[in-house]
Amino acid sequence: MLIRRDEGNATSWEELSLAGKALERIDEDRIENFYFGSQGTVSAEVGVKGGSVAGPSWFWRIEQDRLIISEAPGGSAELQMYRPKISANVLTVQRNLLQSARYRLKKQ
Repeated sequence: MLIRRDEGNATSWEELSLAGKALERIDEDRIENFYFGSQGTVSAEVGVKGGSVAGPSWFWRIEQDRLIISEAPGGSAELQMYRPKISANVLTVQRNLLQSARYRLKKQ
């Protein structure tokens, strides 16, 4: 899915203040939920609807306007999100050059 101009207003990760919040992916096939702690930890649920789901504990940080999720503090990225756009409680992010993803932004 490519980001379209109508997917919300540009924002920053700092403005979103992720600690104490959750991102729940809006997707017909995939499960991808992140629960952000205040000390740089993130609990996740990742998998396929109707299939296996894993619940890893990872770490998160903001680096050069990107949300980085990694296995270790300061480690290499398991996942990067950038160019966040917000509309109501729906966050659209770029995952790579051609792929975007949509999440519900919620308080935990």
